[in-house]
Amino acid sequence: MTKMTYADALALAINILGADEKNDEMVNRLNALKMTIEKRALKAKTAERKPSKATLENDKVRAEIVGWMKANAADPMTSDEIAQGMGLDVRKVRALLGRCDAVEKVKVNSKLNKWQVKEQA
Repeated sequence: MTKMTYADALALAINILGADEKNDEMVNRLNALKMTIEKRALKAKTAERKPSKATLENDKVRAEIVGWMKANAADPMTSDEIAQGMGLDVRKVRALLGRCDAVEKVKVNSKLNKWQVKEQA
């Protein structure tokens, strides 16, 4: 059984109350409420959310890390070495390298726990 939404519950109430003419005002209000709920649900599904300030900043730092690695790291490096070379916090570098790995800019050698820039095809 699927979960009943507020819009579904209102539609059911409208159908039940709609049979009696004494309830016309209530049916009209319930219809207006149902339309409002449906509009909000549609907006929430289709809304384009702009990136946060932190996300924009992290994107810049991530690009700097990848650029620094291309320029300075012929061999795979640990996140500690990258952080020291760039003067950044090692925890932030690790987190951003993990995100870079997700978007396929760098790769990690899990046996050595070292990072390197992926070769462009």
